[in-house]
Amino acid sequence: CAGCHPDIDKEYSRSVHGESKSHGPSAAAGCVDCHGKHEIRKVKDPESPVFKMNLPRTCATCHNNGDLTREYRIKYPDAASQYAESIHGRALLKLGLIVAPSCNDCHGVHNIRRTVDRSSPINHGNVAKTCGKCHVSVEKTYASSVHGRLLAKGDSRGPVCTDCHSAHRIESPTSGHFKALSDERCGSCHKDRLEYYRETYHG
Repeated sequence: CAGCHPDIDKEYSRSVHGESKSHGPSAAAGCVDCHGKHEIRKVKDPESPVFKMNLPRTCATCHNNGDLTREYRIKYPDAASQYAESIHGRALLKLGLIVAPSCNDCHGVHNIRRTVDRSSPINHGNVAKTCGKCHVSVEKTYASSVHGRLLAKGDSRGPVCTDCHSAHRIESPTSGHFKALSDERCGSCHKDRLEYYRETYHG
């Protein structure tokens, strides 16, 4: 594939999948795992495995495979199923809203990087900017908040979108379930406040 697609091959070689392959035999995804073999179609073709609405199922081929997630110690082994039930997954897969994010909108395409890589769109310091590609006004509000200003100073304790909303199991903040969990999520950083909050009328 690299003979015709050298730029993409270069990107892939620096990705989490490409790096895994460079260390020897690996089950990490390669070109054919995502694009197919002889039946390769354009990305905008609804029959393509990398068409936006099909991508979650394509990624889930590996990321829903318990043997692979255990072998490679994948941090979120339930990511694919969590995404499908999230507000993003339901919007894309059930309602057909093509503007809803799919895997590649947050992780990248051929250049998927580990979270510890500072150039990764899902690195802690980049999460707000990644979510802000769709949630423009929310990113602006976050940047001026106490949390956003803390992160801007280089303090990694500054929480980002995924700390409160999770990475894949994102639900509407207006749901009762989200509200019920918010005490625990805020309390993971503000333990002293949570302790006293529980003694109050509201708690």
